[in-house]
Amino acid sequence: MVPGSSPGGPIKFEGTDGMAEKLDYQVMAKTLMGAVNESVTGFLKVKSDKDPTIVTKVQYAKDKLDISTYGEFIDGSYISVIYFYHHEGDKGSKRYCGMFILYVNTAAIHFLVRTFGYKNATEAGEAKVADAVAEFNSNIAGLFKKSLNGMGYPELVFSAPLKFKGFADSLDFPKGQNNFHRITAYVWGQTLTMDVILAI
Repeated sequence: MVPGSSPGGPIKFEGTDGMAEKLDYQVMAKTLMGAVNESVTGFLKVKSDKDPTIVTKVQYAKDKLDISTYGEFIDGSYISVIYFYHHEGDKGSKRYCGMFILYVNTAAIHFLVRTFGYKNATEAGEAKVADAVAEFNSNIAGLFKKSLNGMGYPELVFSAPLKFKGFADSLDFPKGQNNFHRITAYVWGQTLTMDVILAI
């Protein structure tokens, strides 16, 4: 068991070998959960139903990611994708070192748009809903970025958020071994799902 965690706790590790690795992943996981909590309470101005949960694992990435294969996110869900770069030069040449993906399902969208002053998603319209999801994603990613320097990461550069509805096929993906985290936040009686991927 990882020190500081407990059976059935919010942090789960899959496919991570070695205690030192797990300790590093635990710090990353707690930092991510802190950013999500801060964004929910500060940006959305609501109280979470319960603490976020997170699953952390190491995976060997291909060079493309087909989000449409994630069945729970293809039925009208909105998706926002932000890429991470080590510096501006990498941004120009699209040399990604990570990505942050936010999925908001149709049930949660109903509540999210109210945060932006709309009665419902129909009143907001698809473009404004996509903007709202992207803005929320940018807020979480920005809070997370502030904590990365203290974890030994350089000052990363972010892309503008990409916006999708229903599916996002063949996204460019950081190649090689990656530190993968799936965070689930619980708010409005719904779930919000985020994937954070950083090259190791």
